[in-house]
Amino acid sequence: MNPLDFGSKGVNVYNYKDGKLEKRSVVDQRHFDFLMDKEGDKKIVLECSTVGDKRFSSFGAKVNCFGWDDIVEFHYFTSKGFTGVAVPNIKRSSWSDKMRFVNAVKGIPADYMVLNGKAYDADLLPQWYHLLWIKYLDRNPVLVEYLNQFDDFNDVFKGSSVSCQADSIRKYIKDGRESLMQECSELLEEMRGK
Repeated sequence: MNPLDFGSKGVNVYNYKDGKLEKRSVVDQRHFDFLMDKEGDKKIVLECSTVGDKRFSSFGAKVNCFGWDDIVEFHYFTSKGFTGVAVPNIKRSSWSDKMRFVNAVKGIPADYMVLNGKAYDADLLPQWYHLLWIKYLDRNPVLVEYLNQFDDFNDVFKGSSVSCQADSIRKYIKDGRESLMQECSELLEEMRGK
């Protein structure tokens, strides 16, 4: 089992009293054992974002889909389709051009989704996001082993977004890969039919 990676960001420990969050602490290695020995319910929570462990951020996790190797964030946002708006082919674009596109469409509801040149219902976007994370975690079993040490997963940037890496990772680790695959069954069935 890989030891906890405290890195420069530390590890989040959430303290609960009577089922309510009382305190969140970001601790380093030397304070971890001390904190864990104190009374009260605690959860070890992995921050899955660029301010936490970047390996579990949509900006750090890289996958290959349909011959294109890039980060989850770009795969997800370039699959969004908008009526009357041409989505540029950003596969060979610079990082700043890709980010300009992501920032331009972030928060705008997609009218449809495009995967490998085929259109799908926009309601299937969360399933696509789960599939991207399934692919990443399947290809990184050492990271899955590492994730099993945590009680929960968080993304400070989630906001009101339906698709969130902490949610996908939590479901994969806590409910099992097959459970997450079941949530993607509608999209997988449609992809097989097209």
